[in-house]
Amino acid sequence: MSEETKMKLDRRRLIKAGAAAGVAIPAAGLLAACSSGGDAEGGAAPSADSPLYGSNAENMQGKTLDFAYSRIAGWPPSSAPATLWPDFQAYAKEKYGYTVNDITFIEAGFGELFQKVSPSLASGSQDYNLMVVDSQWLGALSEPGWIVKADDVFAANPELDIEPFSSLVTNTYQVYPDGSGIRWGFPQMPDTQGVFMRKDMLEDP
Repeated sequence: MSEETKMKLDRRRLIKAGAAAGVAIPAAGLLAACSSGGDAEGGAAPSADSPLYGSNAENMQGKTLDFAYSRIAGWPPSSAPATLWPDFQAYAKEKYGYTVNDITFIEAGFGELFQKVSPSLASGSQDYNLMVVDSQWLGALSEPGWIVKADDVFAANPELDIEPFSSLVTNTYQVYPDGSGIRWGFPQMPDTQGVFMRKDMLEDP
């Protein structure tokens, strides 16, 4: 399979997963969807009327949804939701019969973004319902109950547990606390660290 074909299939799979998730996690590939409060205890699957329960022709037909998200300014991967949104809008309308309005966003530099989103989340405001953020913030976002467990969404919608990531990526960027196996959101772009050596110090006798 060519890389181009693989990318097209991955794009289609992510759009399909996003539309099926509906109000829970509507754009796969993002780190987190904001929680409306509370948390599914003991891994119990949400009921069919829960906001974590995915889209189907019965519960979404004729509805209109608004979405906003936070993103890291100056970091191109943060624009993924906006880039995929027209495809997501078309798929949601065709497959499930609901309308998704154009997505809006707020942004800030990496160092300032957490300070921008945390007061909004703590106050329960409706500024946005999706976030593209650093995986290092998983603990700070999940411990107060601000974001949705991906595992809770998968429990209600097993078809969304598509496992497009290696175990290394999942354990490093998606699981919190470490070793717990509890998944939050979707890793979008894992980092690769490099070690560089100073030329002047190597050449200095």
